[in-house]
Amino acid sequence: MCDRFKLLLPIALSMTLLCACSTSESPYKGSNLIRVIPGGRLVSVVGAKTEDEARPWAAEYCNKQGLSPRFRGMGMRGRAPSAEYECSSAT
Repeated sequence: MCDRFKLLLPIALSMTLLCACSTSESPYKGSNLIRVIPGGRLVSVVGAKTEDEARPWAAEYCNKQGLSPRFRGMGMRGRAPSAEYECSSAT
């Protein structure tokens, strides 16, 4: 019984420490995943660091509406960079 306790004690302490240090926020909030946030004719590509990195994501979204993406600028959403696009008719 004592040997079993000695084996389980480090595991129990580790689990307690992990639970105490975890946050209640989403574990994906600060991740490096790219997310597309639609807004009608506007689309934000969150997590993309450059216009070139975001363009394929915006193009896929706009093309589904029969439109083309037009770059509006870079910004921040929370702590993540965000590329902002407007879906417009091709000229």
